[in-house]
Amino acid sequence: RRAAGLEKQSADLKEQVEGLTEQLEDMEMQLEDAKRQNEELKKQRKVPQAFPISDGPLRGQRLKAKLDELVGDPEVPWDVSALRPPPDEDGGLDGAEVGGSV
Repeated sequence: RRAAGLEKQSADLKEQVEGLTEQLEDMEMQLEDAKRQNEELKKQRKVPQAFPISDGPLRGQRLKAKLDELVGDPEVPWDVSALRPPPDEDGGLDGAEVGGSV
Protein backbone atom coordinates (compact mmCIF):
# COMPACT_ATOMS: atom_id res chain seq x y z
CA ARG A 1 0.00 0.00 0.00
CA ARG A 2 2.80 2.40 0.91
CA ALA A 3 4.62 1.65 -2.37
CA ALA A 4 1.45 2.42 -4.34
CA GLY A 5 1.13 5.74 -2.46
CA LEU A 6 4.73 6.63 -3.25
CA GLU A 7 4.24 5.76 -6.92
CA LYS A 8 1.19 8.03 -7.08
CA GLN A 9 3.12 10.80 -5.32
CA SER A 10 6.00 10.32 -7.72
CA ALA A 11 3.66 10.48 -10.73
CA ASP A 12 2.03 13.67 -9.34
CA LEU A 13 5.44 15.28 -8.82
CA LYS A 14 6.52 14.34 -12.34
CA GLU A 15 3.37 16.01 -13.71
CA GLN A 16 4.08 19.14 -11.65
CA VAL A 17 7.67 19.22 -12.91
CA GLU A 18 6.49 18.85 -16.52
CA GLY A 19 3.96 21.65 -16.02
CA LEU A 20 6.56 23.91 -14.45
CA THR A 21 9.05 23.09 -17.21
CA GLU A 22 6.47 24.11 -19.82
CA GLN A 23 5.78 27.36 -17.94
CA LEU A 24 9.51 28.05 -17.77
CA GLU A 25 9.92 27.44 -21.51
CA ASP A 26 6.99 29.77 -22.22
CA MET A 27 8.54 32.46 -20.02
CA GLU A 28 11.91 32.06 -21.74
CA MET A 29 10.21 32.50 -25.12
CA GLN A 30 8.41 35.60 -23.84
CA LEU A 31 11.72 36.96 -22.55
CA GLU A 32 13.38 36.42 -25.92
CA ASP A 33 10.45 38.15 -27.67
CA ALA A 34 10.67 41.07 -25.24
CA LYS A 35 14.43 41.37 -25.85
CA ARG A 36 13.86 41.44 -29.62
CA GLN A 37 11.14 44.08 -29.28
CA ASN A 38 13.44 46.12 -27.05
CA GLU A 39 16.24 45.98 -29.64
CA GLU A 40 13.80 47.07 -32.37
CA LEU A 41 12.64 50.00 -30.26
CA LYS A 42 16.24 51.01 -29.55
CA LYS A 43 17.00 51.03 -33.29
CA GLN A 44 13.94 53.21 -33.97
CA ARG A 45 14.96 55.61 -31.20
CA LYS A 46 18.50 56.22 -32.39
CA VAL A 47 18.60 59.98 -32.95
CA PRO A 48 21.97 61.69 -33.28
CA GLN A 49 22.47 64.14 -30.43
CA ALA A 50 25.12 66.80 -29.98
CA PHE A 51 25.55 65.68 -26.38
CA PRO A 52 24.36 62.15 -25.56
CA ILE A 53 22.09 62.23 -22.54
CA SER A 54 23.86 59.30 -20.89
CA ASP A 55 27.34 60.80 -20.61
CA GLY A 56 26.67 62.30 -17.15
CA PRO A 57 29.64 64.18 -15.64
CA LEU A 58 31.48 64.22 -18.96
CA ARG A 59 28.75 66.41 -20.38
CA GLY A 60 29.48 69.18 -17.90
CA GLN A 61 33.19 69.01 -18.69
CA ARG A 62 32.54 69.15 -22.42
CA LEU A 63 30.13 72.08 -22.07
CA LYS A 64 32.68 73.92 -19.92
CA ALA A 65 35.41 73.26 -22.49
CA LYS A 66 33.13 74.63 -25.23
CA LEU A 67 32.33 77.68 -23.09
CA ASP A 68 36.04 78.29 -22.37
CA GLU A 69 36.69 78.00 -26.09
CA LEU A 70 34.02 80.63 -26.83
CA VAL A 71 35.15 82.95 -24.04
CA GLY A 72 38.68 82.87 -25.41
CA ASP A 73 37.38 83.67 -28.91
CA PRO A 74 37.90 87.38 -29.71
CA GLU A 75 34.98 87.18 -32.19
CA VAL A 76 32.55 86.68 -29.31
CA PRO A 77 31.88 89.92 -27.40
CA TRP A 78 31.50 89.40 -23.67
CA ASP A 79 30.16 92.79 -22.75
CA VAL A 80 27.51 92.09 -20.14
CA SER A 81 26.22 95.66 -20.16
CA ALA A 82 24.54 94.78 -23.46
CA LEU A 83 22.49 92.18 -21.58
CA ARG A 84 21.07 94.66 -19.08
CA PRO A 85 17.68 96.19 -19.86
CA PRO A 86 17.65 99.95 -20.47
CA PRO A 87 16.86 101.99 -17.34
CA ASP A 88 13.32 103.19 -16.80
CA GLU A 89 12.34 106.76 -17.71
CA ASP A 90 13.00 107.89 -14.13
CA GLY A 91 16.24 105.93 -13.92
CA GLY A 92 14.90 103.62 -11.19
CA LEU A 93 14.38 99.90 -11.23
CA ASP A 94 10.95 98.46 -11.79
CA GLY A 95 9.44 95.75 -9.59
CA ALA A 96 10.52 92.87 -11.81
CA GLU A 97 14.19 93.86 -11.63
CA VAL A 98 14.07 94.17 -7.86
CA GLY A 99 12.44 90.78 -7.55
CA GLY A 100 9.02 92.05 -6.48
CA SER A 101 5.88 91.99 -8.55
CA VAL A 102 5.07 94.64 -11.11
